[in-house]
Amino acid sequence: MRLSFADGTQARRFLIETAGHVLSERPRLEHEGRWTDLEGDLDRLIRERNGADGRGVQLDCEYLLVLAAHEPRLVGPGEPDCVTRAARPEPLG
Repeated sequence: MRLSFADGTQARRFLIETAGHVLSERPRLEHEGRWTDLEGDLDRLIRERNGADGRGVQLDCEYLLVLAAHEPRLVGPGEPDCVTRAARPEPLG
């Protein structure tokens, strides 16, 4: 998946606002005075991973899609009643 942004600030804002683990840790990191460290680390990551050839920022991201579905309960006691299937998309480029 390719994510495109006008600039690094927009990319950093998107990554922070859509990452649940980052959002949940923000109060603690701010309290400890480490939030700006995380923002700096994200800025470095964005610069390193930027695939744009000119203006803006393009980040190529690989995602693992996992689907879990309940199958009819035809299993015995102690056996799982849910089946998980995973598919890894083909890399970009």
